[in-house]
Order: sequence, then structure tokens, then C-alpha cells
Amino acid sequence: MGKLFAVVLTIITVVSAGLIAAHVWWLPVDISTIGPRIDRQMDETMVATGILFLSSQLILACVVWKFGDKRDGGKIKYFPGGSGPLIGFAIALVGIEILVLSFVGSKVRRKRTKSHPSSGLMLSAKEGMASHPRPVMKIR
Repeated sequence: MGKLFAVVLTIITVVSAGLIAAHVWWLPVDISTIGPRIDRQMDETMVATGILFLSSQLILACVVWKFGDKRDGGKIKYFPGGSGPLIGFAIALVGIEILVLSFVGSKVRRKRTKSHPSSGLMLSAKEGMASHPRPVMKIR
């Protein structure tokens, strides 16, 4: 049963990765000046998560293939130190991932906020205080 699960898992993993790599979806047309940067960030995110997905699923399939059908009656071995160090390592790893992703997102936000309205536009006093001001045409 373990080897069957490993084969099915590998097939699902390869088919899923193939669909993502084939770009069977279409993103909407960019309507803002930062659209290409968002698309590039999405591509980078898809590549990174794709590599992690493929590696984790294929490693799982290998482990299940190797150890799935063994019924030799051996003693169960526990991780040295119990589960505490593993849980601590997992929490630290997730914290690092969140920290790195927040820096990447803040970099994109910083680039977005550096753009200025064109010289023919000015903000009204009321809108100048808003967090997302809308440009208003100057009246002469």
C-alpha cells in the first residue's frame, strides 16, 4: 500500500507542476504602472513555491516508498530530545519566512510610493491629507 501511495503522490505532483509550468492561466492586463513589478514578483513567488512543493512531495514519496511496507517488528525509534526541538525549529523557520516575505513586500511598496503625479496635476487640500490622494486637474 505504501508503494502505491508513493506512485500516486508522484503522479499528482508531476501533473500539478506541469500544469503550473505550462501557464494555462492568463493574468489580466496591467492597468497600473506597477503591474509589471507585481507580475515579476508573482513569477518569483511561483518559482520558489514550486521548487519547495516539488522537493517536499518527492522526498515524501521516496520516504513512503522506502519505509511504507516494512513490517519487520522493529522497535519504534524516537527523535533525540523529543518533539520540542523539532517544533522550535519549525516555528523559527516559519518566522524567518514571514520576515523575509515582509521585506520583499515592503520593497515593492517603497518603489510604488516613490512615483509622483505628473507636473500638470495637483492635489486639493482635502485630498492631500488622505492616505491615497487622487490627482485633481489645476484650474487657471
